[in-house]
Amino acid sequence: MKRAFLFLAVLLFAIITEATAASVFIGPHPMTYEGTTPDGYSKVVVTSNPEYTGGWIELTSETGGKNMIHGSVTYMNIWFYFVPSGNYTVTDMSDDHTVTINGYGQISIGNVVTFYNGGHIGFKTKN
Repeated sequence: MKRAFLFLAVLLFAIITEATAASVFIGPHPMTYEGTTPDGYSKVVVTSNPEYTGGWIELTSETGGKNMIHGSVTYMNIWFYFVPSGNYTVTDMSDDHTVTINGYGQISIGNVVTFYNGGHIGFKTKN
């Protein structure tokens, strides 16, 4: 009985730790979506180049949660995600695109970006 309780306690701790590490990005949503921004989240607008060639970036939160943001490959060149407010490290990105975040110029792997109350990510095809 004691071992079963200890096992369940360790398992519960592992599940809670994993859930805490994940920071859930919600989206993409079309710009016509009128839902309210959840508490603690930022509305991050994503724009793609007119050729709709996509692009993606992987962002890792301070707690280790990894999420991907994608540019459009469809008829919609602008949409948004709800992103938990905070700091994120760029851990990977598409090789075929340049990425700008919050208007601070071209982003590289290893850069730290911050989203509070909103933000912007733009994808552009490399020449």
